[in-house]
Amino acid sequence: MSFARKQNVKGMTIKPLHESGRSPFLIVDIAAHESDLTVLFYGHMDKQPYGEGWDTDPCDPVIKDGKLYGRGSADDGYAFFTSILAVKACQDLGKSHPRCIITIEGSEEGEM
Repeated sequence: MSFARKQNVKGMTIKPLHESGRSPFLIVDIAAHESDLTVLFYGHMDKQPYGEGWDTDPCDPVIKDGKLYGRGSADDGYAFFTSILAVKACQDLGKSHPRCIITIEGSEEGEM
């Protein structure tokens, strides 16, 4: 959450939800700027063990045969950061943006 707060996104509130025995859940609400629309962003913030079978260090991105390989390269685990930065970019450039509700699960599997 400190990352998000350091971005100084106008109209942003962050609400962490905690319940015993469940992974945390974040709700970030960013007020619209010159828009009547609302969009929902979804992602998670956990990282599963990367297992065996890698030819290279899974934490180092590698392009092989025109494809990107590496931990998190096809994952929404960075949705929190990219969502915040997308809205910040709109604000920094003076562009309009819809109300953005960003939901981030503490576990990709959505523990029940």
